[in-house]
Amino acid sequence: MENHKNPLQYFEDLLEYNKVDELKDDFIRKANEEFNNYIENIDVNKGIITYLNTYFDSDAKGISSTSFESTFIITLYSEFQKSKLFINDYVFNNPDNYLPFLYHQGEALQYLINRGESTIIKYSVILKPILGIQRYINEKYLYNQEKQINIDLSHVETNQLLELTNYNNDTEIIEIILGYLKGNNDKREKIMSDEQYHLMINNITYYLDNERLPENIQKISHLKIPKNLLRFTFWVLHKQLFTTSQIKDDFLHLIKSMFSDFNNWEFSTFKTKFGNRDKVTIHGKKFVPEIIKIEFRNRS
Repeated sequence: MENHKNPLQYFEDLLEYNKVDELKDDFIRKANEEFNNYIENIDVNKGIITYLNTYFDSDAKGISSTSFESTFIITLYSEFQKSKLFINDYVFNNPDNYLPFLYHQGEALQYLINRGESTIIKYSVILKPILGIQRYINEKYLYNQEKQINIDLSHVETNQLLELTNYNNDTEIIEIILGYLKGNNDKREKIMSDEQYHLMINNITYYLDNERLPENIQKISHLKIPKNLLRFTFWVLHKQLFTTSQIKDDFLHLIKSMFSDFNNWEFSTFKTKFGNRDKVTIHGKKFVPEIIKIEFRNRS
């Protein structure tokens, strides 16, 4: 079935055929091959790999870890974004007859929860995209309809699950990727002021909500991290928000306009370097979030 007719295809495959354990085993196998002799410990049940930092740098000390859940969360968010695009595509192409299709998605979501009960209880993060899709349809397309999509969670509902159940539009993924910028670097220096951080988030949110750049963008002064790490961070954000390999020029203009760190780069240079690993250093930098480290490794 074509995805624009079935935007839940990925989640159906995941839950109907119980593929999550299979994905976890595959993650462990690949990590075992990648880190090889540098592995300190493997927690097979939780899918956590602990490895020596000498994997990156022979002079590095200490250990780091990577987990299946951290990679799975990224995959789920990406598939959630794709599902929204497929739904939008269907509504756009069927402007006079899309309601039956949307209500069918609600029935399909309920079926997935009922069918995948044991998997959801074991991997509760799966509820995030499922309920995210429900909320997206209700708020974007059914807000003025008498009937909205309701989902029964009584079979899987726990206090822990309730804390995990929904994406808040793009806010959560922005916080996951950019949140470290309001903290300290490896020298315990504050990376950027709280005022700068809020200014950055407000600019990004405005751009996403209005699909255009804010007027009179105020420059953010030099951050206490390398500018190559900064631009790679925003490449990761671009990938997660837009789920496309084609770079959005207006997004690049936004980032370049916000940060004085990029003043000396021509736009063409910035675009060429945007998702490049060259001169990006994350080895031993515990303050860098796992999602960026994963994307860094995947770019090799």
